[in-house]
Amino acid sequence: MRAWLRNPRLFWNSFQYISGLRISRLVRLTRRPDATYRAIAFGVPEEHWDAFEAAYPEYEMIFARPDIMASELRLALAPKNTVLLAFDGAPQRTIQVATHMFDVLVFHASFAPVPMLERGEDSARGFMIDTMGDWLKARRQTEVSIFLDNLDLSGRDRLLAASRHLLEATAPMPTGEGCLILQSVSTSVRANDESALRTLAADIAPPEAWVIFDGATQNSWSAPDVVLDYLSKLAGCNTVVAVDNPLALLAVLYGRRVVVSGRPFWAGFGLTSDANIVKRRRDLSQQEMVAILVFILSRYVDEGNRLIDPADDWALPGFVRLPHDATTARSDQVDSARPDDAGTVGHER
Repeated sequence: MRAWLRNPRLFWNSFQYISGLRISRLVRLTRRPDATYRAIAFGVPEEHWDAFEAAYPEYEMIFARPDIMASELRLALAPKNTVLLAFDGAPQRTIQVATHMFDVLVFHASFAPVPMLERGEDSARGFMIDTMGDWLKARRQTEVSIFLDNLDLSGRDRLLAASRHLLEATAPMPTGEGCLILQSVSTSVRANDESALRTLAADIAPPEAWVIFDGATQNSWSAPDVVLDYLSKLAGCNTVVAVDNPLALLAVLYGRRVVVSGRPFWAGFGLTSDANIVKRRRDLSQQEMVAILVFILSRYVDEGNRLIDPADDWALPGFVRLPHDATTARSDQVDSARPDDAGTVGHER
């Protein structure tokens, strides 16, 4: 209350929303009175509101439109035990003003590092909440990096088996002799990164073999059409060169050689060729990387806004899955180790 009294403008703006004199920029889709937590989701693209809410049923969620005023956002955060879920791209200035000298937790929300999964003709979009920071920004410690560095997967045979099944359910990607250059998703640093990327690529393949992909930006890299366009180009290349573009992670999971000049959270674990020294506590396999990123830290929602379990025959995106008989033949041991209760494996959070 003192914060409002010290700032008459903030007090007046808040009064207008309480009294109904000004139209609110907050939207509640579903009432969840029995939900464990309460959250204000700020910056989530409106077309994904239903899916994001479905991904986190433990939250009673209120969505804030991108043009919300800081005073209304601050008022919405006033009730106790309310967390702010700041989606990637949310206006930082509004967040700073709304939370200034305010005891509120701010979590970073985003699309998942593996942004989508496929099962036949069906697809699912992934989301992630990181309690420490934006995993897209290199050199920042996040919950994702802590899990990858420290989570002990020994003895979690069913989880690793489900991870292996997901990788085996994905048809092998065709390969070519090209070198795919992935531009940074941050357009402000592309000019600085371009020369470094070309220098790395020159040591791998002649310029005529280069394939440059610049169709991913900070706001579009996870969109299905962008992901599929990227994978279509990846099919003709055996090497990927990137700074910290998140789409390079898919190339890692598809078994491509990925040369990284930056320090994304997935570099340094023995799955990439790192131009700079990235010190980690251990190496990880593809199965372990998938287990942590897809099964533990991410949530996936299908096109009907239903929470799905990736262990239920889902696969990496972009290519026709292997026929069922072929998949079964390759993974007899996996099938015997897969959990009977898929919910036991999914979303260990």
